[in-house]
Amino acid sequence: MSGRALADAVIERQQSYAAQTVGRSIEQGVSKANTDNASERKRVIRNELANYLSNFITDVHREFIVRIHARGQSTSAAVWALMVEDPTMNRLAQEDAMGSKLLKEALILRLAYLKPGTARWPEKKYGAVWHEAREVHKQEMQNIPLTSNVEQVALLAKHAERIERELEDKTHDAKEIQLLTKLLTETMATIRKLTAAEVPVSANVSSPQLVGVLERLTLALKAPDEQKTIGDGSNALPAPVGGDELE
Repeated sequence: MSGRALADAVIERQQSYAAQTVGRSIEQGVSKANTDNASERKRVIRNELANYLSNFITDVHREFIVRIHARGQSTSAAVWALMVEDPTMNRLAQEDAMGSKLLKEALILRLAYLKPGTARWPEKKYGAVWHEAREVHKQEMQNIPLTSNVEQVALLAKHAERIERELEDKTHDAKEIQLLTKLLTETMATIRKLTAAEVPVSANVSSPQLVGVLERLTLALKAPDEQKTIGDGSNALPAPVGGDELE
């Protein structure tokens, strides 16, 4: 077996093993038969599955993480996407298995190296995958239509918000935090240049405050004749791009 079928079978075995283990502990007087037994069974299951997690990670999963990294997203975001989209990892994330929190933490530790610049980055194996995904992402970014300062400011403001949300993620290491902070600073500097003619921005305004000001500015500047629409009449303002640019 492999994939989801393997995960189902292993989880079922671990659940049975946990029930027997806790049952013997009760019989031997090591623990009492009480409401904590369910929690103890869950602990046994999660610990055992964590020991076997590497056996569930395939090259397909690793390539998926490489491609998400290439789009400028963090390991945390890449792992979460894998847990949502991949049937095997989605099964392991369920509460009767490892649970989403423990699985996410374990996968981050095992997959964070899958990007250039890390000590263990396997360039020979995944370099081509990275560069291909990176070029596709750059082309997508270049193809975003920016027809006015208003649209550029709106897009950059959303971009800054995404970076701030990433910075709030406690799973980032010091290097990632430094990189995100640098990107946020550069993004805000670009916004200041674009908005210099429209609104005076105080140097003491914090990033979150500035984002709020710019969002209100964007709404205020969107006169009806500036809003371009597509065939169904919806606003043509570019939607947020899934991956944040990290270069």
